[in-house]
Amino acid sequence: MGAKKDQKQALRAAFKAASPSSVFDFQAMKEGIVNIFPPYHESERIFSTRSENDLKEIDRYVLSCNTEFVTKNHPDFAPCIPDGLDFLSFSPPRELTPPRLRVYYDTLDGALRRLGVEVRQEEKNGKICQTVKVGHGGTAEDATLERLEQKSVLKKWGFNPLAIGMENTRDTVLRNLHAEPRPVLYMVSQRIRIAYHPSGNPDHLIELALEPVHYGRTFTDVFWHTYKLELEIKKGPEDMLSRQALLDAEQARLVQHFPGVLTPVYESSATPGMDALGKVSGDPSVRAAFDGLDTRPDWVFPEIGKRRALDENQPTVPFREKPAL
Repeated sequence: MGAKKDQKQALRAAFKAASPSSVFDFQAMKEGIVNIFPPYHESERIFSTRSENDLKEIDRYVLSCNTEFVTKNHPDFAPCIPDGLDFLSFSPPRELTPPRLRVYYDTLDGALRRLGVEVRQEEKNGKICQTVKVGHGGTAEDATLERLEQKSVLKKWGFNPLAIGMENTRDTVLRNLHAEPRPVLYMVSQRIRIAYHPSGNPDHLIELALEPVHYGRTFTDVFWHTYKLELEIKKGPEDMLSRQALLDAEQARLVQHFPGVLTPVYESSATPGMDALGKVSGDPSVRAAFDGLDTRPDWVFPEIGKRRALDENQPTVPFREKPAL
């Protein structure tokens, strides 16, 4: 009850903080929220590789080197469930995820991006999951992307600032955003996820994600593609320096065996598309096309308009967040 009360108070505060000239329909947005989850800290390193074959070789090497990369199927770490396996809470040590399509929202001039906020949405189990990331990219001195990530569940497509579970971020967006963000680009990806304990340390858990499928497209038809690798701390030290040292060590393991293969990426996956939009934001024809975008990503899913009337009359499937590794 306490958490729900706090959530309602936060929403009321958001109403009061907003400018009277806000572009948002607060009542509709409030009614469109199913759930708001607390934020969590994300520390990750991102790399690109030369080819899909590089990712396959890294995949094979990590799974074969079971003294350095001790995966979760090792007897010391495998789940011991006497009454059978709970498939809702168990994540295999190596998993090929289903393809994902995520839609990114912003204004044409990148207002959210200038505020240091990234917003994407994707459909899960008949509901819309909104993910907000706040933070900074990496640098040549420290390639770690340090960000807060927060998820919420909505009834329909469309950026919902009231569902941002980080009060300072929500307040900043409501005070500074004077145009409604639209679905300006999408990303498609499929990944191989390997969860492992570095050198068998039970206090540390790393997720290695390999993405042979990783591409994006803007509403202006700009495409980009990369072969992507991520290292993310799922369990580890709390202080920043120790987290950086842990990722340094895991990066060094891979670089030692695959010299010249990994190129550090210091920015979000959506950055190439956002950069491309920034270069043409002053073009009247692009502005007209942006103004014609609906808050639903109809241009991404041409059939979404046809489905919407049907979906609204269908019973909804309860949303269940996939457990963290």
